Amino acid sequence: MERTAAKKRIDSLTGLRFWMIMIIVLSHLGCLSNGYPYSSFYNRYLDNAVMGVDFFFMLSGFGMMYSYGKTTFRQRLGGGYCFAINRIKKIYPVYVASLIFDIPYTVLKSLEKGYTVGETIRNIGIKMLFCITMLQSSLGMKAMSWAMNNVCWFLSSLFMIYLISPYMIKMVNKVKDRWIKAVFAGTVCLTMFAFYLFTSIQNISFFDDLNYGFPYFRVLFVLMGMVLERVYERRKDNTSKYSNYEYVIVPGAAAGTVVARAVEFIIVLIYDKKFNDVFTFHLKYLRIKNKELESDFLKISAPVIANELMWGLGLSAMTAILGHLGSAATAANSVAQVCRNLATVIAFGVANAAAVLIGKAIGEGKKDLAKIYGGRFIKLSIGTGIFGSLVVNLEALVVVVGEC
Repeated sequence: MERTAAKKRIDSLTGLRFWMIMIIVLSHLGCLSNGYPYSSFYNRYLDNAVMGVDFFFMLSGFGMMYSYGKTTFRQRLGGGYCFAINRIKKIYPVYVASLIFDIPYTVLKSLEKGYTVGETIRNIGIKMLFCITMLQSSLGMKAMSWAMNNVCWFLSSLFMIYLISPYMIKMVNKVKDRWIKAVFAGTVCLTMFAFYLFTSIQNISFFDDLNYGFPYFRVLFVLMGMVLERVYERRKDNTSKYSNYEYVIVPGAAAGTVVARAVEFIIVLIYDKKFNDVFTFHLKYLRIKNKELESDFLKISAPVIANELMWGLGLSAMTAILGHLGSAATAANSVAQVCRNLATVIAFGVANAAAVLIGKAIGEGKKDLAKIYGGRFIKLSIGTGIFGSLVVNLEALVVVVGEC
């Protein structure tokens, strides 16, 4: 088994790893849980290492796939064992030293609980046997998984997962690109089901570590990390559909728009049914016909519809033209669009406010008030127009100076 050439470090994961370490460290500061003004805050928000632990198991799977994903492993138990040993051997001496260092403390705690010296030696011998072989977490009992210190269970679970990791890497590599997202979603669902299943078993049996340190549960997080690495690699590949604008950005934007509009529609329906006591909408209103109202509506709305239609056609034509001018023109247009949006956002806000206030005044029959509103909004629109032009020119100056 040969390791592939070292790949470039992913700095974002390194930074995220730091924050997850901080979460785990804070969760182990038990001295902060009582006797301080902020103890309630600590107990509620900081005394929980689950997210950090989940992250590191996923990171282990991601790292294995990232470093060894293209390696040809010997597909037998010996190959998996060698892989596990190579992955763990750097920290194994420190791990054994920590176990030996914890023996005096474990002896004292055992004697305090009333055990005899013989019983203490026997119990510690059994625990050390499992801990040295790194198999203690497979029992699903905290008395063994957490036998000597709070770190040994994590390394034990990771070691046992390493034993089968070559098979997992081979299995994930066999998944076709078009199914990788479905596999990830299925792994997430399977993890949730496993948590529910192991928790149920834990509640009715003497096993008390099935839904946290159990390697048969944690292996699912490692598998998620491996699948995420596949997605990451495909997004880096320009020929892959995971990084292709046509396959990712367009469907994503379309799905996001549909979901947003659906949520808006549901909110309006809930408000109309539960909170609106002024006017209640019914579908039968759509079937009501009024020739005079239809005539007024078409007369007033036709110019607006024509304006919006021409606006849409103009934007589409501009996008088509820019697409043929190259990447430089497209990038420049993107900057210009941001500047334009910043300049016009206030103007559009004022226009919408004018439509609401003036329409409300007209609906109430207060024509004089509507005229007053109209005059004020004309002055306000002139001011916002001048302000918008200043913003555009100032942004253009900043862009030019930045290029220099």
